[in-house]
Amino acid sequence: MINGIDGPGLFETAVSVRYSIPLGSSDKRGLDLFYDVFNLFNTKNLQPPTGNRSSVNFNVATAANFPRQMQMGARIRF
Repeated sequence: MINGIDGPGLFETAVSVRYSIPLGSSDKRGLDLFYDVFNLFNTKNLQPPTGNRSSVNFNVATAANFPRQMQMGARIRF
């Protein structure tokens, strides 16, 4: 509840997959791969509405959180 107004709910699921490949006989050296997904189900999560009663947007959701996003990367350890 913000400014006495119930805001919209939030549902977000994140998943991360990581894999490590050793390079050589030492555990210090290797290649790390990763893949992350944020908001896996691409749920529309609205921002809380404005609580300013004199605004024309009073109690109206005008923005949303980010849609599904993904990132992948690699890291070399040496």
